[in-house]
Amino acid sequence: MGSTLAAFLVSVLAGLAVWREQLDRTEASLVASSRAIMIAAERELDQAAALGRGLSVSRLLALGDIASFASQARKAIGDYRYGLVLSAADGGRELWNTYTGAITETAQTSRNLSPRPNGGATVHRAVVNGDWITFVDTVLEDQQGMARYILSIGIPTSAFQSMINDQKLAAHWNPVILDADWTIVARGQHPERFVGKKGAGQEYQDAPDTDRVREVRVLEGIPSMSAHSRSARYRWTSAVAMSKRAIVEDSIVSIAWAAASSLAIVFCAVGLVWLATIRLARGIRSLARTAVTIGAGEPGELAPLPVRELEQVAEGLRRAASEIKQTNSQLEARVAEATLKLTEEMEERSRAENALAQAQRLESLGQLTGGIAHDFNNLLMVVGGFLPRLKAAASSDARAVEAANAIALAVNRGASLTRQLLSFARRQPTNPVAVNLSESLEGLRYLLCSTLGRDVDLKIETAAGTGSARIDANEFELALLNLVLNARDAIKGRGQVTISAKPVTLGAQSGATRLAGDYVAVSVADTGSGMALDTRARAFEPFFTTKEQGRGTGLGLSQVHGFAQQSGGAAIIDSVAGRGTVVTMYLPRADAANPEIASEAPSPTCGGVALLVEDNSEVAAVTKDVLDQLGFEIHVAGDADQALRLVNERQFDIVLSDIILPGSLNGVELARRLRAAHPTLPIVLATGYAGAASDAASEFVVLRKPYGLGELQEAISRVLVRAKNG
Repeated sequence: MGSTLAAFLVSVLAGLAVWREQLDRTEASLVASSRAIMIAAERELDQAAALGRGLSVSRLLALGDIASFASQARKAIGDYRYGLVLSAADGGRELWNTYTGAITETAQTSRNLSPRPNGGATVHRAVVNGDWITFVDTVLEDQQGMARYILSIGIPTSAFQSMINDQKLAAHWNPVILDADWTIVARGQHPERFVGKKGAGQEYQDAPDTDRVREVRVLEGIPSMSAHSRSARYRWTSAVAMSKRAIVEDSIVSIAWAAASSLAIVFCAVGLVWLATIRLARGIRSLARTAVTIGAGEPGELAPLPVRELEQVAEGLRRAASEIKQTNSQLEARVAEATLKLTEEMEERSRAENALAQAQRLESLGQLTGGIAHDFNNLLMVVGGFLPRLKAAASSDARAVEAANAIALAVNRGASLTRQLLSFARRQPTNPVAVNLSESLEGLRYLLCSTLGRDVDLKIETAAGTGSARIDANEFELALLNLVLNARDAIKGRGQVTISAKPVTLGAQSGATRLAGDYVAVSVADTGSGMALDTRARAFEPFFTTKEQGRGTGLGLSQVHGFAQQSGGAAIIDSVAGRGTVVTMYLPRADAANPEIASEAPSPTCGGVALLVEDNSEVAAVTKDVLDQLGFEIHVAGDADQALRLVNERQFDIVLSDIILPGSLNGVELARRLRAAHPTLPIVLATGYAGAASDAASEFVVLRKPYGLGELQEAISRVLVRAKNG
């Protein structure tokens, strides 16, 4: 009885262990499959967005030649499954539609078209010719920031359906892809019935945690367990569901096999041992009777001992051992198979996690550097703001003045470091400023040398009087890096690359540049094999490349061309096969006449009553000191609500507010509310966070932290001039 109970307990424990292992394995497989589908869908959307950005810089589109642009776009797409729709931004009139075949030969010209900066790509879905199409939209703007075209890249439902089919999941698994509105894009089971409808489990749409298994009831009404994975960029979700009944059936089969094997082995072993015990007991009793007979003086014969039975028992034990070995071999084979499958799943999970981490890296880095910039710039603001008073107070002490100058240098270096972090993270809005090219090129020397490698000789030559160019510093660095990378590939990692800058004056519509006026020519020359004439003619076209498959996207020189044109200049290529290549960017000089800037020259401020809105007490103290030097009577508010109360109580001549504020309103929202109530009230915003500045720069004068007396006086003068001119 005790042996039977022990066998039963062993079988129960083995079954429970198999049950738990089966559930964990199933949940891990659901999560890995869901993540793999989401990565594939996100990659498809990213590819369509990259295609839209690449086509948006086509010069044919800027010239309004829609027919030629359509031909160029068809060549770029080739036999791929994408469709394209080009629409005018004003009214949505379609200029070209590959689905209907409609095309407008020409459209209004608009120089210097470029994708909307920091706008990203938007996604919408629509039914075309009876099929759901996912469109990835890119808005094209002119140099004044006005939207001109909307280029939509269409992805058919079959593309997402293929992603699901390529996973080769079990027949009783139900994968699904959902868009940002929780509408079904593709589905493993019965897609013809459910594509375009709202998906199950909509209550998990805004759940903060993803990549986990939850209970849902699928659209067929079957209770299931479903793993969800979400795209942070597009807010799409993938899910893989398995019915609870199928999970239980799989687990029961595994438990039954394990329990049956364990019980069979245990009962066989117990039976053989019990039989051997009985046979041995009989032999022992026979020996005892013989011993009693001999002790009584009677002759006794020794009964034969059951040696043969013991041999039979031994043979039975040998058979049991063989069966145990065979069962163990089967179990080891199953464990090895399960281990191999688990290893493959872990490798797939690792690949999926690496892909997801790579896709989210820039966004995470942007958030990190934005936060660092905000806090670090506030610290620099406090240190740099009080330096003028320290210098004035210590003017008679040479060592103190020297120390103050060292502090000022450290503040400037800290501000430069913050700008470099923001530039690397691509969080700064496009902002043409005067860039000293000699200093900029020398500052990039280390990065460019590291890019080229030790076998390439880099020379940087700056002519006297080169001066500054009015450009976006971040885009200039990216364009220069693209040119250096092309030069490195041209010389095959060994040779010489020369970067030169010099001032030039171009005559009316001179040469290939078609420019006139004062410019700075920045050239990158290599000693490579050069370009053939037909290659040079197409070098600036999007997606055109002579590199091997996987070595280049064909968008590097397109970015250089777009940057130069957007800056008000041009880019040209001078190359002869066998004699190297020289790519020259003509960039407008910063000291050239600029009517827009001259028309808004600031006039001196003359004091008044100022409202300062700042939650950081140290920053408020230094800003109040600077405003006091400008002759203002200052009132301080710690948040937007307090500022609104003060404005309602009395009249102010100017409002200076930080953008990042505590409470229900930030600085931009406060400024908009004040402008709505007091249209003529001058407002200046200040921030150390570049992302916040990009949202407000088009509406208000934005002052970047850290700033000093001169920068603040210039900003105040500008808003006062604007208010005076209406």
